[in-house]
Amino acid sequence: MRCGRRAIAMRITRRQILKTGIAGAAAGAAALSVPAFNYLTRRDPTHSVVFILLDTLKAGHLGCYGYGRDTSPNIDALAKQSAVYLRNKSQSTLTAPSMASLFSSRLLLNHFIPDIVPSFPEVLQRAGYRTIAIQTNPWLDEKRRFTRGFEVYRTLLPKGEDAGLEDWETRAADSNVFYADAEAVFDAAREAIEALDGKRPFFLYAHLMDVHGPYIPGPEHDVFSTVKWTFGEQVKMSGDFVRTSGRELEATIARLKDDIIALYDGEIREADHFVGNLIGLLREKGLYEDSFIVVASDHGEHFGEHGRVQHGNSVYEELLHTPLIVKNPGQAAKEEVDFLTSNVDIAPTAIAGAGFDRRRLRRMGWRGRVLGDVTGGGTEMARAALLAHAFRDGYASVEKDGWKLIDETAKSESGEVTERVMLFNLWKDPKEATDLSATNAEMLRQLAAELKGHRGQGLRTAQIEKPVSPEEEKRLKALGYLQ
Repeated sequence: MRCGRRAIAMRITRRQILKTGIAGAAAGAAALSVPAFNYLTRRDPTHSVVFILLDTLKAGHLGCYGYGRDTSPNIDALAKQSAVYLRNKSQSTLTAPSMASLFSSRLLLNHFIPDIVPSFPEVLQRAGYRTIAIQTNPWLDEKRRFTRGFEVYRTLLPKGEDAGLEDWETRAADSNVFYADAEAVFDAAREAIEALDGKRPFFLYAHLMDVHGPYIPGPEHDVFSTVKWTFGEQVKMSGDFVRTSGRELEATIARLKDDIIALYDGEIREADHFVGNLIGLLREKGLYEDSFIVVASDHGEHFGEHGRVQHGNSVYEELLHTPLIVKNPGQAAKEEVDFLTSNVDIAPTAIAGAGFDRRRLRRMGWRGRVLGDVTGGGTEMARAALLAHAFRDGYASVEKDGWKLIDETAKSESGEVTERVMLFNLWKDPKEATDLSATNAEMLRQLAAELKGHRGQGLRTAQIEKPVSPEEEKRLKALGYLQ
């Protein structure tokens, strides 16, 4: 979760450029030597695309993924007419690199979308779609190139003179100055949809922050707490939970975990209410049946698992296992899919679902698959995740056929690098409790080779992050991204 006070540019060396960077850059340049949309032949221009991203949502806390609490009645109802991908994984556990990877269908370390990669909304815009974004995460800005391809890009920020200027982890607040809530997103989405002329299909991207900390569900959605907390108490408890470290961490997790999860689940109910409202609006406008609809997340959240809280500090399943629910136009029945999928598959799957010829997608340099074309059985395609955190600590993982390798590196202030490599059998040990690296040398070797291959395919650029201005620093501190 912590990214340091300022983002620092991390330059690759000349030797690294010669070794891997030129190849990556050349591949990207080749992909754009002809405009990306020219690679696609649209067969049916009537299918609009609705993409709902619920920030920080764990797959295991939704009813359609087997959760015991009724957190997601509207998402569950949508799932009954959709494909539900049970083993979907994100590519990173921080929002910016995760969304950059998702929009570019590439495995990226970058916290921005590189210019040489055609992005998902850009392809749709160039093919004639109306493209609209209603989003609430301050990282996803123009400087980091997330606005590319959007005719309308609205970033909703909280209102108020002090909005976002203090860190929620230490603030005693009495109103939500941390992020715009689901109700505001729905109002903006409704306005955008009602302004459409109906002559062209549209792409709507709605990104909600409600599930992200601080965990502050409204009274009507805070239905799982055993105590009716005030707003200020919710904020303080959220801050106490994530701020503790060292020897006090274990005791704090034990004391607050149940209450925090209840608040988190209430936030899911609040975001789920948005999904219900949006689906209702699409039905009212006669757009639901013919639309391609996706519900997904950028990463999950730690609630004490592996001794960690929040996100951006591991590639364990608590953070990587994210929901992926896909409704194709005209679909009326639920399909549960249990082969390994990834958020990099969302862009090509949506392009195909919108009615484009999928055979030419590879020529854009995208690495994802069209999920409707993939069948279970046989050997799986490996899926990986990468995270460069604070330019010191690094996390990487790769999974295939239920086996998962995790590689964690840490760099001290003095420059000393330590590395920890772990191996887990997720089918027998889904909570990643038993490291099998010492007794499975051959599997470790195979997955290490897979991870090396995925790292080699990752696009290399001169920077990992964009610099943060003083104004952005204040805003991002409000959400706990900076300290």
